[in-house]
Amino acid sequence: MRKSRFIVLLFSAVLMVFLMSSPTLAAENDHASMIPTTGEASIDPNYGEGTIENSSFRLLANQYLANGKGIISRSGTTVTASANTTARTSVDVIGVRITLQKWDTQKGAWINLSNLGEYKSYGSSIVSGQQKVTVAKGRYRISCFHWVQKGSKVESASSISTYIEVK
Repeated sequence: MRKSRFIVLLFSAVLMVFLMSSPTLAAENDHASMIPTTGEASIDPNYGEGTIENSSFRLLANQYLANGKGIISRSGTTVTASANTTARTSVDVIGVRITLQKWDTQKGAWINLSNLGEYKSYGSSIVSGQQKVTVAKGRYRISCFHWVQKGSKVESASSISTYIEVK
């Protein structure tokens, strides 16, 4: 009886060590840690977007800032980030700043990878900008800061795109 318990315990311990060191299971655990715990995955693996309409209830209270959108797309390892901001009427300055973010599996957080540009237009009601960049494999999204200025009044909002995966 004692010998059979010992064999069962020994077998269980060996089985646990084997399962924990299995490359297949380790790969599954690595893949699971790559999945962002914040943000929203894009339905289309090559295209993600976000608007300030979805992210800001303050938008209704704005006198000038009407809309803003950020789009991220990919072709192979080239990511294209584009964004625009629109105002209800012509303003003194209208702008958008695009920041590329990457999911950091070690930190479990989105990190700002690169400022892809700040685009401004004067005496206009719309501005847009676009930048292409080659990236390594991983999950990416863009964060955009949209703003308008009319006289001394400044209105602003942010948008964050859904994320895409570069393989």
